[in-house]
Order: sequence, then structure tokens, then C-alpha cells
Amino acid sequence: MTEITITLPDELLKSDAVARTFLESYTKPNALIHVGHACKAAGLTRREYLARRQEDPLFNEACTQIEDEVRDAIEHTLLDHAINGVIKPVYRRDKNDEWITIDHVREYDHKLLCWLAERAMPDKYGPDAKKTTRDELAGPGEFRFELGDGAKGETG
Repeated sequence: MTEITITLPDELLKSDAVARTFLESYTKPNALIHVGHACKAAGLTRREYLARRQEDPLFNEACTQIEDEVRDAIEHTLLDHAINGVIKPVYRRDKNDEWITIDHVREYDHKLLCWLAERAMPDKYGPDAKKTTRDELAGPGEFRFELGDGAKGETG
């Protein structure tokens, strides 16, 4: 994931070095997921960080803005990997028994795509969605083919 770029309030950044250090660190990839990295960089305990969020509306708003950007970046990355896939190298050993790249393949995360579809369209893909059978899909006048004791085709 890339570094998040946001505009932080000038009055907070100019007047408060601890807040500036925390917020600048909080936009870095390691701190995006775990606030402890930003706390350590600014010399704050987690308790001090939480108290500061409650007491300082500007600081709280800046943290919330960063967290919103992080959620957007995570969502974008998940969708990109599920829909567009990820290009991965294909390796083999050469004559000297060293690994070399011989090609690239695009891999898709179908479980992730199913999970995203279930949450984005629960009425269609969620656990309570109506399950459609093949017979229900074959409408009037459509050909339905069944295999069993012998193959037979029907028209509706």
C-alpha cells in the first residue's frame, strides 16, 4: 500500500510538534494499520493518544481524515486485486540450478471476489439470497436438456 497524502490543519501543525510528528507518521504504511507506530514516533502512549483525540477536535478530525483515506486505499487495493488480478512471475531452474523468471501469469483471488460480492450485493450473493436452480432458469420455450437413464431434450 502506498503512503497517504492529506492536507492537515495548519494551526495544528504549526503549534504542536507532537501532533505534527504523530500525524505525519500516521500516514506512513506501517502506522496506517497499527497506531502504535505513530505513537512511538511522536513519543505518545496509546492512552495519551486516545485522550488527545477526545480533548482536541482538530487532532481528532485529522486522525479521522487519515483513517478514512486508509479505508479507501484498502478498499481500492482489494477491488483491484479481485477484479484485475495480480501479475506474478513463473520460475524454473536453469542449467546451473539457479532460479530464473521464464514468464508471468495473472492470478485472480476468486474467494476475495466472492466475499466482496456477498457484501456488496447481499440480496443476490449473501447467505439469505434465493438460490436459483437450472430448472428455474429455463423459461417457457427454452430448451432444457436432462441426463439420466437416457438423454432427453424438452422444449417448454
